[in-house]
Amino acid sequence: MPDSSRSLTYAALAVLILIWGTTWAVIRIYDRAAGTYLRGFVVIAFLVGLATYFGLGLVTRLGGPEFTGQLALATFAGAVQVIPELGPLLGLIPVLLLVAIDPERAAIYLAVYVAARLLVGWTVGGRLIETGPVRSRDVASAGKRLAVDRILGTHRGDRPSLRR
Repeated sequence: MPDSSRSLTYAALAVLILIWGTTWAVIRIYDRAAGTYLRGFVVIAFLVGLATYFGLGLVTRLGGPEFTGQLALATFAGAVQVIPELGPLLGLIPVLLLVAIDPERAAIYLAVYVAARLLVGWTVGGRLIETGPVRSRDVASAGKRLAVDRILGTHRGDRPSLRR
């Protein structure tokens, strides 16, 4: 193989390695951000379910109606919190089902569920999900910065010195 084609092959290989490394770096950035965001949703779901469970138990102890499916209601209320944007609304489905059978229980579940959502949201919700969902433009911006850093041979924001 002549030297010019060999150097062209090495250059193409270097470009492929650069693209491959940059692609995986961007994927790792997105995975870390999305993982943190989803873990926040799971913690919030657990806390809403726990608060709903204890709230329904407290209502029963204070002389309110007994909820025989207390654990099931609390599990459902917590589990739907994992669904972004729709989860809090889906947690109201038991209210719609209970209102036909026992409006008093429906009103109590509604009050406990809303109180649990507000309590968790005010105490830990903002801390767990501060930045909101990862936007593709943020990942693209990070990918561009990473690619430029790799091309320039810089790392962690250091810029090459223009001094000789």
